[in-house]
Amino acid sequence: MKTPTYMKKHLLIIICIAVSVMHSVAAAGGFELFTPEEASQLNLTDADLQTGLKPTIRKRGLLVGPKINFQMPATHEDKDGSLIVEMHANSPLAIEFIPTVADVDMDSLEVEAEKGLFSVSLTDRLRPYLHGNKLEAKEIKIPNGHFTVNIHIADKKGTSTEKDYLFVVGD
Repeated sequence: MKTPTYMKKHLLIIICIAVSVMHSVAAAGGFELFTPEEASQLNLTDADLQTGLKPTIRKRGLLVGPKINFQMPATHEDKDGSLIVEMHANSPLAIEFIPTVADVDMDSLEVEAEKGLFSVSLTDRLRPYLHGNKLEAKEIKIPNGHFTVNIHIADKKGTSTEKDYLFVVGD
């Protein structure tokens, strides 16, 4: 028995709607910044934080490269000089790279999560969220824990800025 043409058209419309809804749900769920395996290797324990694996502000000459401005979530400096980014497991991330001497070279952006000798490049995972001089992700998924994230950016003249941040992720 042949399927009537109008039924084929309705079936095709239903399939298109279902695919569109599934795509929207997946997009709304954000993306994982680390795999679970990476997160377990990168998470700083209380002992790590006490024994010096906690990031401190790197000062390499004058900081005349682009400014790294966290818009969401905000950052603060603790008493030890670490730059802290407090966020939830599912949070927006918005960072603006502000030119100082010359225009920002967004192709120079490098973002890495680090713990001791182990590091994971996050640059390619974040590249789809770059818009002009901003990194804007509506929702990133990060497991609870403490993670050192290094951001390096340069301008068109090659002047760079590099900073370590301690991402403190909780519910």
